[in-house]
Amino acid sequence: MAYWFTRDNSFSDSHVSDIDDTVIEQVESYSHELRVFWELGDRFTATSGVYQFWESRDQWYGIRERGGQGRARNAAIYGPEGWDTWLLDSLAVVGWIFPPCIGETTHGSGAGGDLNFGDATRNYGAYCGDPGKPYSQSWKTGDTGALYEHRNLVDNENLAFYTQGDLRLTDTLSVTLGVRYSKDWRDAKEQRGGYSEIEVFNKPWLPWAISTACALNPDRCPENPLSFFAPGVTPLAALNVAMGAATFTGDPDFPIAPVCNLEAYACDRPLRLRGVPIGWGHRTLGTYKQDGDVTWRVNFNWEPTPDMLVYLGATAGYRAGGFNLGNSDGRIELDTDGDGATDTRAIGQYGDENLIAYELGYKGTHLDGTLQLNIAVYYYDYENYQTNVSTWESEGGDFALPNITLPGGGGLEAPAGRGPVDTTKNIDQANNKGFEVDATYLMTDNFTIGGNYSFTESTFNTAFTFFNENDPRYPREILGGDVNQDPCTLPAEIRSLYCIEIDGEDLTGIPKHKATLWAAYTWNRPSGSWTWYNSIAYTGDYATTPFHRPWDLVPERERWDMRLTYREATGRWSASAFVDNVLDKTYIRHSDMENRRTGYGANWPQRVVALYPRYWGVEFEYSMGAYR
Repeated sequence: MAYWFTRDNSFSDSHVSDIDDTVIEQVESYSHELRVFWELGDRFTATSGVYQFWESRDQWYGIRERGGQGRARNAAIYGPEGWDTWLLDSLAVVGWIFPPCIGETTHGSGAGGDLNFGDATRNYGAYCGDPGKPYSQSWKTGDTGALYEHRNLVDNENLAFYTQGDLRLTDTLSVTLGVRYSKDWRDAKEQRGGYSEIEVFNKPWLPWAISTACALNPDRCPENPLSFFAPGVTPLAALNVAMGAATFTGDPDFPIAPVCNLEAYACDRPLRLRGVPIGWGHRTLGTYKQDGDVTWRVNFNWEPTPDMLVYLGATAGYRAGGFNLGNSDGRIELDTDGDGATDTRAIGQYGDENLIAYELGYKGTHLDGTLQLNIAVYYYDYENYQTNVSTWESEGGDFALPNITLPGGGGLEAPAGRGPVDTTKNIDQANNKGFEVDATYLMTDNFTIGGNYSFTESTFNTAFTFFNENDPRYPREILGGDVNQDPCTLPAEIRSLYCIEIDGEDLTGIPKHKATLWAAYTWNRPSGSWTWYNSIAYTGDYATTPFHRPWDLVPERERWDMRLTYREATGRWSASAFVDNVLDKTYIRHSDMENRRTGYGANWPQRVVALYPRYWGVEFEYSMGAYR
């Protein structure tokens, strides 16, 4: 299976800047299952089996600058024509030997091909350019010019043995018993990197270094070495001249002029806007081996009449842990040979999530079979709940460490806490409780109505603190929270702003109230039937982070959909016309202040993700012979 998309973020519709993002995913999987059906006497029937699943998932995400005069598309040229290493030679004057090209997602030989998985000795190099990817669908996504990209290659495998049976206790009472042993393995390869520029605003020595290299190479240098000390020449201006992207004008107000028109789509030597262009990246391996889990199920079923069922059950389950892939805080660098320099990289991971779900429910048919009613009350008890957190890491985190023996004879351990991190972790306790009601009523032979309602309370149920790191209401640099220590240890007036206790707070992304009402009317004709269907759905408000700040809240929404369907009398074919979001309202499903995706940098921009507007279309379905 393959999946891809490209999204126009509409930050700019010009050649100067056009930042979009792309996703490409390919998945290959297979599963095998062997079942044995057996019974004991005439009251117990059971199914036993073994199940095996394997999946290989290849995901590639990128934030791409397709404009920008080719800054992120083309390989950087570090000097003018005739001396294309002027800037690199200038950096060498001060002992900065620039590393060669690096390409973290390159296959095989060539640029970046020697970047090994887990190697922390090389983090950046000269920029090689990003001409595109080897996927067959790359031409559809415009998969080039990566400011940032990560590629995750993950193999998942599961092996399970299970038995489940039904024991008839009386004519109206039965119990379902089940047990399952399951074990998961995960292997991951993460490749992450992109284009960036090392800022030179804080490098006042750079004009001198460029001028010195020029003086040492008079036959190749096209400028007067003294021009780099002229009024108005900043380190960034000097850099652009050394790269051949600009020339001196002699005007202190406008000391340089670009060699390419700023509105030009392509340019061999475009102006650099912040500093030295680099390609950065790394490759990291991870292996997750779960110890194996035994889960179970006990469910009592009582049928007081043939049309009614009352059930009470408890089911244990788990969700396997995994890796923090594509996350800026999802890895660490380690010193494995004791020389004081980091040389190995390890990827972050999180553990299994365990659940016991309790449910009491009723299912019944009433009013001569015209009313179907389902009611359920439930309580989900989580241990080691998996969620994304922003917190202050005071102790060493959980990482997939390589099996290495250190020079002193001990094993490799994660370093001490890293301070502020944004990553997926396990929260000790959480719960989810509520009830659901679902009903369908056949008012006449042609007219059916239905609806459902659910109420949910979902909360963290343990002591855990989040770090409110980026809050425009409380800028840390101004209010004293910009310190290198856990904000929960600061004085009370500062702690209350940045240390958020989540015990009793709602889980993210779960509305308390959800409801749907629908109605369908059918006209039967000799040639077939026409059915007109309408539904109105309500979703209550919820928060996208545990902070519950104003910009984290997603407002409540209502949506009206309709559909008209024709079914041919024999059932061989059908056709439908539909309109979703009939009133064309703008609905939001996510809200945050993620600055990487807004196009406005780190100035606290609010970002929302909207559901699609009014959407209409037609569908046709045809059944062939025995497949009908």
